[in-house]
Amino acid sequence: MSDNDEFIREFLEESSENLDLLDQDFVALESNPDDEERLANVFRTIHTIKGTSGFFNFSKLGAIAHAGENLLGLLRDGTLWLDQEITSALLQCVDSIREVLTQIEQTGAEGSGDYRALNERLTLLAKKQQAPRPSEPIHSDEASMVMENDTVGPDPVADSVIENQILQSQAKEPVELIPPVPTLLETEVVETSPPQEATSSGRETHATSAGGSVRVDVRMLDDLMSLVGELVLARNQLLQFSTTIQDRNYQSVTQRVNQITSDLQEGIMKTRMQPIGSMWSKFPRVVRDLAVSCKKEVRLVMEGQDTELDRTLLEAIKDPLTHLIRNSIDHGIETPEQRRRIGKNPEGTLLLRSFHEGGLVNIEITDDGGGISVERVRDRALRQGILTPEQSHRWNSDELVQLIFRPGFSTAEQVSDVSGRGVGMDVVRTNIERIGGSIELKNHPGHGTTVSVKIPLTLAIIPAMMVTCCNQSFAIPQASVVELLSLCRGESKRFIETIHETPVVRLRGQILPLVVLAEQLQLCEARDMRDSILAQETVEVIVLQADQLRFGLVVDSIRNAEEIVVKPLDPLIGALRVYSGATIMGDGNVTLILDITGIASRCISDADLKHVSDAVTQPQPTESTTVLADASLLLCSIDHETYIAIPLDQIRRLEEIGFRDLERSASGDVVQCRGEILPIVHLGRALGRNTASSRPANESRPLPVIVSMTSGKEIGLVVDRILDVVSCPTANRTSLSTPGLLGQAIINNRVTDIVDIPRLLNQRVMT
Repeated sequence: MSDNDEFIREFLEESSENLDLLDQDFVALESNPDDEERLANVFRTIHTIKGTSGFFNFSKLGAIAHAGENLLGLLRDGTLWLDQEITSALLQCVDSIREVLTQIEQTGAEGSGDYRALNERLTLLAKKQQAPRPSEPIHSDEASMVMENDTVGPDPVADSVIENQILQSQAKEPVELIPPVPTLLETEVVETSPPQEATSSGRETHATSAGGSVRVDVRMLDDLMSLVGELVLARNQLLQFSTTIQDRNYQSVTQRVNQITSDLQEGIMKTRMQPIGSMWSKFPRVVRDLAVSCKKEVRLVMEGQDTELDRTLLEAIKDPLTHLIRNSIDHGIETPEQRRRIGKNPEGTLLLRSFHEGGLVNIEITDDGGGISVERVRDRALRQGILTPEQSHRWNSDELVQLIFRPGFSTAEQVSDVSGRGVGMDVVRTNIERIGGSIELKNHPGHGTTVSVKIPLTLAIIPAMMVTCCNQSFAIPQASVVELLSLCRGESKRFIETIHETPVVRLRGQILPLVVLAEQLQLCEARDMRDSILAQETVEVIVLQADQLRFGLVVDSIRNAEEIVVKPLDPLIGALRVYSGATIMGDGNVTLILDITGIASRCISDADLKHVSDAVTQPQPTESTTVLADASLLLCSIDHETYIAIPLDQIRRLEEIGFRDLERSASGDVVQCRGEILPIVHLGRALGRNTASSRPANESRPLPVIVSMTSGKEIGLVVDRILDVVSCPTANRTSLSTPGLLGQAIINNRVTDIVDIPRLLNQRVMT
């Protein structure tokens, strides 16, 4: 690549970034035209593009930028001020510049587009007569310093050609070629700010030192990510071998490699992470254009722009979010006249909010419009044959509203350029689910709607729960796992029932439909495999969440949690909608990753869900005296007489270790777990119970260990038995001032201490 090609590439990259900022600036200036600093930034950006295009002899690009610059100069000088017509023309100017830049990037030439009509429009607007403003804008000395004294020429194209000739003659002088972006053609005196300091116009000044930042090709980052994925696979193999090789030096090296790999993985992941605001920067322009098109007034509010997400996922959710925004403006927010009649502010509000929660990125799109008419949804569903009259009366409002995700379903009265064809919401859900996410709609009739989208942080390396079924291993993304159940023989017969041929289990007063993995994947030959599996002495169930559906997946055994590298599947296998990918395990075998949403939609029909839903309305008092859920707790025993409960949000995972695997160190008991050293605390001893001995009566029985986190480190808590996951009702809870305890509650008709693990461990001195 020649120096000139390198300069052109830098020019294209920086111009593209600046144009994205211009969309936001113009929308903001339309509501606050007196923002002189923002207007100065816009002028400088267009001027730089004009001057640099002349250096590279891009005459068409220079003519467009020159016409826009002339109009901006009049706005800067106060001769004109920004209104909707001028804003639309300048936004069209930005779009045209972007089109030409795209053509240059793809072909090296400016393309065959004809922009003379746009140039004439900008020139006419520069001569536009406007009524006097209420007050003259005040220009600061600094704003005057940074602007060149350009005047509107009679022929912008001719002016640009003359400037090109001058620049070309200068470029032929025998001087060292200096990169033209951004200082070669700019004569403004710009006062620089400290690095990363935000300006009042919402822009950021970036570090200009040579070591401040470096541009890296995205393909290089993808290659590095692939290499790190292979390194993670090799690390997993080493960790598996380390359990069979009893050599302290080998163990030490393995742990060091494990730590370095984890740090490297985290570092590479950070290079791929981008703030979601980089994608949201296009939305103010989208909202503005749609509001003008629909003759509505809409104010966009964005919160959580710093929330980071993998670059590939940012690209994947851009179109779904754009569609949701279009729907909110077209269907949700009313016209100013309608809002006035019902006592609302004529200007509607659209809120974009993002945040991290539970290892996922949550994105909420909320509008304060009229919401979704449930009656209109019901009528449309009846007319289209989606619902029978009996179903339409039996389904509640929340269930009816979910019909908008059906292909071809729309509540719009007429088809428009924006929406109304019934194509979109089903595609939005499909695209979100394809990247391992979920979407949920909450309707507030008369007050608006909220669409919640949850997506993973990355798709490259994910934590997963490993399970076995019919001697085959499978991986389940941990983001879908709610809890684990192990039903013993007596309990399985008592809890597992059949409702309309669907096996279910009553869990804390709720009905949980069961899906037998061996049956759905046809891994066994017996036709009555489901009955035989459910009648086993022990039934292992993983409670999973797919969209709004919670169900139990019956497997043969649950192994452990691991970080896996996701590999894509052949389209023929992916079309089955039961597998979302594959991974290579530490032993070299390939393990398929289950598609939880696909399995749910494939195995559980709407009719099954309705029958289960009807059964929930008649709950049987099986566990607690009150089923009002306030908090989820893990119920355990620390001796034969004392029950304790631990909030689930204080628990990372559950393990089982052998008593003989415990090792004594200077700081107390430890155990080697997954290639790392896990400190062990005997919870009964820490609470002042069972202090005589921590030796179990049966040393061959595995010790249940609850892994928690304190001060950034994992701690293993040994209990006598893990009993269940329960809900703690507010009605029978009391608070305590005892150190390490949150309070007491009546659970399963027994007084149970609720333990605060972080406080207990911080107040305790390990021995």
